[in-house]
Amino acid sequence: DSGGRRQAARVLMRCGAEGFAALLPLRHRFAELYTELDSPESTRTMLDLLRESRSCLNHMTESKFLQELHRRGVDVRDVAIELLDAPEVSLRWRGAGFLNYARGELSAVRDKAYRLYQAEPTDYTWLQLLAKSGDRRAAAPLLRELGKRMDEYERANVIDALGDTRDPSAVDVLVGYLDHRSDSVRSSAAKALGKIGDDRAVEPIRARLEKDSVHVKIRRAWERHMRGEKVGGNYFESLTKKAAVQMALATALVRLDAPDAAAEMIHCLPYFDEQQTYHSVSPLPGLSLLGRSAIPALVNALDNDADPSARMVAASALAELGDVPEAVEPLVRLLTYTEPPADVAQMVRGAAEDALGKLGDDERARSLLYELLLDERSQGHSSAIRVLAGLRDARAAPFLVRHLTTDKGGWIYNTDTLDSLFAMGREVAFPLLAARFATETDAAERTALLYALAWLSDKRAIPLLREQLAAQPGDWPQPVLPIALAYLEAAPEGWLAPQWE
Repeated sequence: DSGGRRQAARVLMRCGAEGFAALLPLRHRFAELYTELDSPESTRTMLDLLRESRSCLNHMTESKFLQELHRRGVDVRDVAIELLDAPEVSLRWRGAGFLNYARGELSAVRDKAYRLYQAEPTDYTWLQLLAKSGDRRAAAPLLRELGKRMDEYERANVIDALGDTRDPSAVDVLVGYLDHRSDSVRSSAAKALGKIGDDRAVEPIRARLEKDSVHVKIRRAWERHMRGEKVGGNYFESLTKKAAVQMALATALVRLDAPDAAAEMIHCLPYFDEQQTYHSVSPLPGLSLLGRSAIPALVNALDNDADPSARMVAASALAELGDVPEAVEPLVRLLTYTEPPADVAQMVRGAAEDALGKLGDDERARSLLYELLLDERSQGHSSAIRVLAGLRDARAAPFLVRHLTTDKGGWIYNTDTLDSLFAMGREVAFPLLAARFATETDAAERTALLYALAWLSDKRAIPLLREQLAAQPGDWPQPVLPIALAYLEAAPEGWLAPQWE
């Protein structure tokens, strides 16, 4: 059957060069299987199949080949350039399509693309390829294309090509498209202006950002939802599209070296869909273009930005940059953030926790976190425990032992807390767990403590387990403790339970 044939082909592919040679006559039938095996033979076969003039690859398999070769770091430019010289127009089209997956710049195909365009000036494929190669000779015909009647997606495609030419003569026309009714056209115009890099675009882009004020609309919509008002799904969908446009506009400001680019990028905010599910149009790639020059604006946003989402973005961006000592104090303060709505405040604190996990590994940061740790009335107390635990700071261990169970009504322990405690090592964890067990009276807490002691795989827990099992032999929710005791008793010194191996 077909399944058996495919499995046989898979086995042959794993037999090296001989297996590939045996499959050669059948390579078209089993073409898609070549993407499954990352080997020099499969890579070479995929490239050969892409070159073949009579290749029977369907469009889907061809796309899989290109994506897989791109993932493997294989440059398909040579194959594409060969196909551009093919006599059949269909093969030349394929070559142009392959260049979408090429790595690096395409100036090497510039003259070839221009000859193809001159030979077939009505074929938009060659005009697009000429633009992709960075040839400004494509700008004038592309501007004429924009004068034709077309749908918004075709128009956005032409605008993208104009950006690839990087021709300043297109700036005025592209600025006009910043006010187009279509979100995709406005987004493409912003990206194109960013690529061209002409300062004339800065003020129009800034004006468009101010006019849209997407972050304000997002925040108001979320506040309405938190008050129990119904916010329609279509409205959230429109905000999603506008958030993507805002991202393109802000990224263009970054590429244009505008002085307020970082502040605008910070407001490429997270948003919520009609089910109030949290998403994010991530500004981090755009902020990475700015690099460390964005740090002052990011640190300022942590303390002073009125929008909590902007604080989340700033915390995440600073964490990605790394080694930002001036961000530590504002991030620690952000652990106490309590502004309503509560769901968003919790996310802000979570972003600060994540950032401090990457930036807080120095004595000054640890000291600030420990001060917050000692203030049990503070909203940031639990956050400080988690951050210090993530940094494996033993000062958090006593507090972790206090938070061992998920709730007072059950015996299930908090897995994250236990993992953090164990990460500090037996010599830190065992004395604290044993001391707590000796004084604890709550049955659920005692059970959780015994489970923790058992899974710590420390022989010093044996007397405690024996004593408890003797006192209440039939009182365990599951037979894990007797099994753990048996393992501990039979194990040699230095034995580690499976979770430690």
